[in-house]
Amino acid sequence: MKTRTWIILAVVLALLALGGWYFWRFTKTPSESEQGLKPELSVATVNVTDIDPDRIKMTVKAFLKNPSPIEVKTSRLDYRVLVDDTEVLKSSYSKPIVIRSADSTAVELPMEVLSKPMKDVLKRFKEQKIDSARYTLLATLYADVPIAGEREFNFDKTVRGPAFQIPDVKIEKVNLDKFGLNESKIEAKLRITNPNTFPLKFENSRFTMKVGDELTTNGGIPGLTNIPAKGTETIPVYLNADLDNVGKLAWQVLFKKKETPLYLDFKSKLVSDLESLQNSEMAMKVNTTLAEVLGKE
Repeated sequence: MKTRTWIILAVVLALLALGGWYFWRFTKTPSESEQGLKPELSVATVNVTDIDPDRIKMTVKAFLKNPSPIEVKTSRLDYRVLVDDTEVLKSSYSKPIVIRSADSTAVELPMEVLSKPMKDVLKRFKEQKIDSARYTLLATLYADVPIAGEREFNFDKTVRGPAFQIPDVKIEKVNLDKFGLNESKIEAKLRITNPNTFPLKFENSRFTMKVGDELTTNGGIPGLTNIPAKGTETIPVYLNADLDNVGKLAWQVLFKKKETPLYLDFKSKLVSDLESLQNSEMAMKVNTTLAEVLGKE
């Protein structure tokens, strides 16, 4: 009987000791208690979905791992992205996340790069001919930890990758010689320059060109257009036009080509060896005048 009593006492003391250990681990200062039990944040994939001169949209798939023996519930994840120490993005993920003990869960973080700082970064890339950059993800996870209560966990992840630059599109020449003579197409030549250290392929490229307020034309390039790394390609394109506007366009060509604006919207899907850019939608814009593409008098 005494032996059984001692066994029960030993079990009770062991449970008390275990409970005390848990309390000690989760109520100590963050620098002590987080070691070995702090949630872990890792980035699995970065998928750029939309690129244009004003903003870049992407989705980051991240994994949150909980190495502790208790469940963790998060209330918010704040995150910032820096490119070579310049903050280009700041956002929050406010949906609750439950990470079971000794388990991990995936979360997709939508991101839209801030226009002004990103333009400054891209300008510096171009002017200084920078080929690679540091990409830093800073994040703060707000979690509800049993016993310890509301806690904050900070993460700092930095990787070095290619310094992506948006390709440059220019209208090299527009040929209107045959337009209006039973022709409804305008021939133009586009010069596309790829400033990156890796090749880019455009698929399903389409164009909308607007001349003044009178003429809007559409066209496209079938198949793949391959632009080599640090390379330039001149591509002939044909844009469908409305013959009803021939007279107005002819007047502008003859007398007002310096004042007549010409806009080109270029949209295409990227085919790239870089997984993060694969199938991204890219949009580029050209603002010029008829005089620039037809030749000055």
